[in-house]
Amino acid sequence: MRIKLYTILFISALTTLSCATRRNSGTPLNNQQGQNDAVANMALNKDAEAFWRLADSTSRRFRLISARFTATITDADGKEQSVKGKLKACRDSVIWASLTPFGLEVARLRADKSSFGFIDFFNKKYFSGDYTYLKELAGYDLDFYSLQALVLGVHDFRGDRNSLAPGKSEETWVVSEKGMLRGEMRIPDKKVWFAKENLVPYRMEYSDWKTGDRVESDFQTMQVYNNKVVFPARLIVSVKTEKKKFKADIDFRSIDFEDPETEFYFSIPDGYEPIEIKKQDK
Repeated sequence: MRIKLYTILFISALTTLSCATRRNSGTPLNNQQGQNDAVANMALNKDAEAFWRLADSTSRRFRLISARFTATITDADGKEQSVKGKLKACRDSVIWASLTPFGLEVARLRADKSSFGFIDFFNKKYFSGDYTYLKELAGYDLDFYSLQALVLGVHDFRGDRNSLAPGKSEETWVVSEKGMLRGEMRIPDKKVWFAKENLVPYRMEYSDWKTGDRVESDFQTMQVYNNKVVFPARLIVSVKTEKKKFKADIDFRSIDFEDPETEFYFSIPDGYEPIEIKKQDK
């Protein structure tokens, strides 16, 4: 199936987004490191359980997010496209995004735990179903929690976390989890890099243990907001598969953690043509 230009731009922007906050109100994370050093050194010298307690304390702590973004998408030939849009999400529940490259909405997406939907207003088409649409783009299976990890930077480990002992290098801690089969879903291998001094996750890698296809999220310029929420001001994501290769560089202008207007509207207009996607062999 040939995916249209705006479909690629929209999905690639969504599947690589993380949430950043208002830059004029955040504190650079480096200014917060000293208060965490003693706790980190104590916990990391013990066991995996202590590691995860501290990692959870510095995790993305929020319920609602509403953010605007600008993204530059670079394809395999080096051609660039700039797009603007809005992202809204409720953690562990729903992710919604709208793409407005010319000031007019050309695409909208809504994803929850069981379904994935996409409206292409530019071509008057839509997809509504399961996560086969993302599989067509990424080259392997992704579900809601995989998408949330790439979009919001919330690490997504499915097994017993206390059995996932972190490996230490000079500047970071790395935790890996092997992929698995869950029904018909092939969950990819996962690897997360945590900052040594405060255990904030700053890089995530998903790779298909069968094909070698890979998605990497690199969270940059970490900021601390409301004395508890840590988010990057910039995110760079690389997608490398047998069929596709592109990079998204996302920058944020503003964010609201408790937007009272946060709704996740998704209504398919009359007369739009459904997009049919055949499931690939596992």
